[in-house]
Amino acid sequence: MAAAMSPVCLTVAGSDSGGGAGIQADLKAFSALGCFGATAITAVTSQNPHGVTAIHPVPATDVASQCRAVCGAISVGAIKTGMLYSADIVHALCTELDRLESRPPLVIDPVLVATSGDALAHDALAECLIAHLTPRATLVTPNIPEAEAIVGYSIDPANMQDALEELAGRLGTDVLLKGGHLDSDTATDLLWNNGRVFACRSRVVDALSTHGTGCTLAAAIAAGLAQGQSVVAAVTRAKACVYGCLENTIQIGPASYALGAPGTIDLSVVDVEEI
Repeated sequence: MAAAMSPVCLTVAGSDSGGGAGIQADLKAFSALGCFGATAITAVTSQNPHGVTAIHPVPATDVASQCRAVCGAISVGAIKTGMLYSADIVHALCTELDRLESRPPLVIDPVLVATSGDALAHDALAECLIAHLTPRATLVTPNIPEAEAIVGYSIDPANMQDALEELAGRLGTDVLLKGGHLDSDTATDLLWNNGRVFACRSRVVDALSTHGTGCTLAAAIAAGLAQGQSVVAAVTRAKACVYGCLENTIQIGPASYALGAPGTIDLSVVDVEEI
């Protein structure tokens, strides 16, 4: 009896020993949304919900060989990147992407700093991402601090749409500018999709942990793209997924918390409006 073909997502990211972010969060998001997850690990981190104590990067050649092994035998429907750590790894990933006969959608979460504030990037990573990887992407998902580092000025609700347009031009692709770092009762993300701008809004959840939300969101978007959803539909469902994870935060230690499973994903918690 033939098995049903499952949509597959490949995550190229770092491993979080605490299980809250990185590869571990990506695999949980893929599974929750009905996709099979494959991995190419870029770094092994020693961390927990409170911080990162050590980072052990994987050689770029080994990251490339992981990608090649996966794509050589598995029908990857979408690729998501997280912590890439170094320019060498970015160059190696670009080479592997260019080897593919048919390149799947690529979602880039430009991970530079952990939620705890610990640096997760080395050498000229940001510049290399912009010059080489983001032009190959379907969607890039910077948060406010990451976006500010690219455009070179502070972003607030008044200039957020202008910053989004500038980001789309500089990154050479669609952009989801995440507004979670802005002080508001509403979590508003702005999506640039082929020249159209959408505001994606949800209520801010007063959760005990937000560690791994960026990873989960980008992975959930990749899952939607692997299943054939449009960018707007994938972003909407992914935002609802993260909302559910925040509502279901769990305790994993005396003073440690983590995102829970999203449960039933309620699309009505997200309001999407073209502006």
